[in-house]
Amino acid sequence: MPRSIWLLIFFIIIILATYISCQNQPAGQPDAPIDSQPEAVQLSTVSERIDLFIAEHPILEPQQILTAAPIRREVPEEEIEALKEIMSDATLEEITDLMFHDNDYVSGTAENLSYGRGAEFAPYLVDYLLSDEIELRGRACMILPVYGSDAVGIAAELVPYLEDDDIDIVLSIAYCLAYIDPDILDAVPFLLDQFENSNEFRYRDSAFRILTRLNLPADEWIPFFIDLLEDEEETIRSGAAYKLGLFGPVAAEVLPLIRELRDTTESLGSRHAFTEAIEGIEGAGLDYYLDIFENTSDPSERRRAFSHINQSDLPADEWVPFFAGLLLDEDIYISSIAAWLLLEYGQEAETALPQMREAVETCQDEGIRERLEEAIALIEGQEIVK
Repeated sequence: MPRSIWLLIFFIIIILATYISCQNQPAGQPDAPIDSQPEAVQLSTVSERIDLFIAEHPILEPQQILTAAPIRREVPEEEIEALKEIMSDATLEEITDLMFHDNDYVSGTAENLSYGRGAEFAPYLVDYLLSDEIELRGRACMILPVYGSDAVGIAAELVPYLEDDDIDIVLSIAYCLAYIDPDILDAVPFLLDQFENSNEFRYRDSAFRILTRLNLPADEWIPFFIDLLEDEEETIRSGAAYKLGLFGPVAAEVLPLIRELRDTTESLGSRHAFTEAIEGIEGAGLDYYLDIFENTSDPSERRRAFSHINQSDLPADEWVPFFAGLLLDEDIYISSIAAWLLLEYGQEAETALPQMREAVETCQDEGIRERLEEAIALIEGQEIVK
């Protein structure tokens, strides 16, 4: 048979094969490109994208070791920034849900995004605060107090739950209200009952701690707290003394007993509480704490004095140089607070720019460096990248 006939037959076979293939293709579906690949699944929620990101970045998972809690490795800054970016288009409700994610890096990042916006986020935390799951309720009790008075908008919604039958829920509500608005005293009868009558120490202790947070009228409550200076539990004695110190000079009658308690206790924490009480009753001021800070050789006393100094309303022209001089302090607690205060001063801290730049170059603590870089950018009018 001539070669041309064989070629003709070959081409006819090819054409028939192509035709049959086309007939088997489902109607309405175009031929797929030869090099096509399945498209990636479109993740519709922020939570799904977060979970995928964690799966792709094992460094975000805690390391597990035998007979001990998980060890968290140092996380590169890029991973945390990526988490923030994923959350950037999330709703308030989605970010709130992520605060309760089982990965600490995720929950911590979400919580940090809510700071300064307590009024917006607080309503979404109410359901968690009322949860039957103690872990969820406990975390809500950690977050809401940080918002403080910014969360006052939910106070009226929480007060009715002080009548709930669940003691743990009522204590959780009372605890948060004490930080949101310490002038709300609706929980006092319940707290007093738990403190005086509960057989469980955790209820008694929790009720007492909440009571000391409230703005109780001094004339009615000073005798109550004086009696507690003889309680069998030292935590109650020291807490009562601290509360008496907050009442100020009107509690002067109890000074001898508190001094005796301070001088005989073996607990550093209790000694600080008794000392704070004495200082509060005597009306110790800024100069008093500045003298302790500059002259004590006791590191814990120095920190305690500094905590009083940095809570004062201090004019920038007098105090920016003071805090700038502490940026390289050997106590990381003091240097980090100094950096935060300079950031708070903003443009008024311009005279501290040389010390801030030096600290950025030499300080080993990443958190301090970040605060100072932000302060420098703010002073120089640069865009602050979060």
